[in-house]
Amino acid sequence: MEKPKLQVALDNLTIEDALHSMRNGLERVVDIIEAGTYLILMEGVRAVRILRSAFPDNLIVADYNGVDPAFESLILEQGAQLNTVNSVMPDEMLRTCLENARARGQSIQICLYDDRLDFAAAQRWREMGAEYFVYTNYHDEWLASDVENVRRLCGMGYHVSIADGVTAETLELFRGVPLYAIVMGGAIRKAADPVAAAAALQKKITEIWGNSYVG
Repeated sequence: MEKPKLQVALDNLTIEDALHSMRNGLERVVDIIEAGTYLILMEGVRAVRILRSAFPDNLIVADYNGVDPAFESLILEQGAQLNTVNSVMPDEMLRTCLENARARGQSIQICLYDDRLDFAAAQRWREMGAEYFVYTNYHDEWLASDVENVRRLCGMGYHVSIADGVTAETLELFRGVPLYAIVMGGAIRKAADPVAAAAALQKKITEIWGNSYVG
């Protein structure tokens, strides 16, 4: 089983605080660094550009979570490899975003807006060329139905990340599910030692999925 990537979500309110969260070499422990929605809203698209420049060896996600391809084009210009749009984006707008990203050698990931997952729509998006999906948890806890939904999305060919309320205990629920990435925010950023917290999570991920990485 391929090992999911560990993604730290930088939902800080300033770029200075975001960079502080990455202190002591956190970028060497996590695989993906996310410019969170709050960070982009507070600092603008420059936050993506700064993180891309500061951490060139990490995959960067711009979690703009937008619904307008005009704004998404501005995000793409900042150089993040993965750029998030909201699942409520109309199909034609999503098609435009996917085409713009492909032309730049970048990718779009679709973030589930709420728990109303429409598999017919997800299939249409796959046929349009969407490859990445972020499954967010809108319950107080992760349910068996969430695990089954994620498994089904993986079976459709999506690279699926899970986000919101993910804990080390949550990961056990997804044993055997070929996740692309595990998104952790405050559990890493707000830890007394973020590097140690991320290392412990990587150890847990390795225990469940093994040592190989998703390509």
